[in-house]
Amino acid sequence: MSHNKFLSGLFQSILGNAISSRINKSFRKADNHFQQTINQTLASRGEVSSKKYAESLLENIESMSEQELKSLFDHLADNMEIDSSALSKTAADFSENGTPENLTKVRLATDSMRLELFRRLGSANQGIIKLVQLREQLLRLIKQTPKYKKIDVDLCYLFREWFNKGFLVLQPVNWSTAANILEKIIQYEAVHEIKSWRELRERLDPADRRCFAFFHPVMEDEPLIFVEVALTKGIPSKIDDVLGIDREAINPNMCDSAVFYSISNCQRGLLGISFGNFLIKSVVQNLQTEFKNIQNFVTLSPLPNFRKWTKSKQENKSVIERVTDAPSSSVLKSMLRNYFLKSERKDKKPNDPVARFHLGNGASLYQINVNADTSNKGITESFGLMVNYKYSLSDVEHNHESYQNENKVIMSRRVRRWLGG
Repeated sequence: MSHNKFLSGLFQSILGNAISSRINKSFRKADNHFQQTINQTLASRGEVSSKKYAESLLENIESMSEQELKSLFDHLADNMEIDSSALSKTAADFSENGTPENLTKVRLATDSMRLELFRRLGSANQGIIKLVQLREQLLRLIKQTPKYKKIDVDLCYLFREWFNKGFLVLQPVNWSTAANILEKIIQYEAVHEIKSWRELRERLDPADRRCFAFFHPVMEDEPLIFVEVALTKGIPSKIDDVLGIDREAINPNMCDSAVFYSISNCQRGLLGISFGNFLIKSVVQNLQTEFKNIQNFVTLSPLPNFRKWTKSKQENKSVIERVTDAPSSSVLKSMLRNYFLKSERKDKKPNDPVARFHLGNGASLYQINVNADTSNKGITESFGLMVNYKYSLSDVEHNHESYQNENKVIMSRRVRRWLGG
C-alpha cells in the first residue's frame, strides 16, 4: 500500500468517505514539500504526530519568501475548497431525514479543508499566534489577489471562536508590569505616540492614570488591545489637559470623570475581530468598583480621516480651497454636519471610523472640541479637532439599539446647537 493511500485510509476512518475523498484529491495535487506536509498534517490520526506535522509546516511557512507564500495561498485557495457536490448531497439527505447523523455530515461538509488545516495548525505550539501572523501577511496580498479572501473567511471564522470574550483576560498595565509588555505598549500605541520610557511612565505611574489590556491565554506576552485612561475633574476638551508635560497628578478620589483617551489594537492579523466593545464595558465595571466617585465615562477621541474626507469633496472644492489649518466656524460646522450626519457608506453608518466604534457601543456624541490637538498629526488629520463621546450607563442599551436599527447618531443638545442642526 502506498504512503498516500495509507494516510488517506487513516483519515477516512476518522471523518468518513466524503472528507477522505477530498484528501485524496489534495494528495494528487501535492507537487512540492509544503503541500505534502499539509496533507500529512490533515491525515495524521494521533495528537502527537498531528502536532509534529503542524509545527513542521508552521516552521516552513515562517521561512517562506513572498513568492513561496503566494504559492501556499494559491494552493489553499484553489485546492482546499468546500466539496460542493458533497455538500449538496448531505444537505438533501438532511432535508429528507433530519437525524443527528445527517446533521453531523452536513456540518463536516460545510467545512473547507483549509478550515480543518487551520484548526490543526492552531493546536500546535505557538500555533494560534503564528496563524495571526500569517493572516497579517495574507491581508497584504488580498487586494492584488481577490481569491485569497476565501482563506481570510476561514481564518476569521476560527479567530472569532478562539478570541471570543470568554477567553479574554483583562489585566491592568502599570509601571511595575514586565518590561517586555511595556515595550509592546510603546510599540503598539496608535493614537498618541509614546516617544520615550519617561513618557510611558507619565501615562502609567501617576495615581490618576490607568491602563488596561486584553490578553489571550495562548498569547500571554502579546496584548490584543489596550486602553489608556485619565481620571480628571471635569471633562477635558484638549489633549494637553491629559498629556501635558509636568502636569500635577490629581487625587483619584477627587476625580469625577474617567477619560478613555487612547485605544490601540495591537495585532494587525486580528483586524476585524472586535475586542473594543467588551474592553470598554469591562474597564467601566473595573473603575466603578475601584472609584465610587466617578460619574462620567467619556472619550477624548481624534477624527483621523476628517481632513482627508474634506479634500475628497469635489462639490465643496471652492470651500476646501479656503480651508486652512484653522477653518472658519461656519465652514467647519458645515463640513462636520455632513461628516457625521450624511453617510456615504453602503451600510449608512457614520463616515468616521472612531464614531462608528463608540456610537456602536452605545455612546453619544457629547462634545466637539476645536483646537484640541494642535500637534502636527492633529492638524494634518483633523484641523486640530477632537470629540468627546460619552457613555451614559443608563442610556447605553437604548443608544446602541437606535444606532444599529436606525443608523441614528445620538448627540447631545450642545452638539446639535453648535452644529446648527
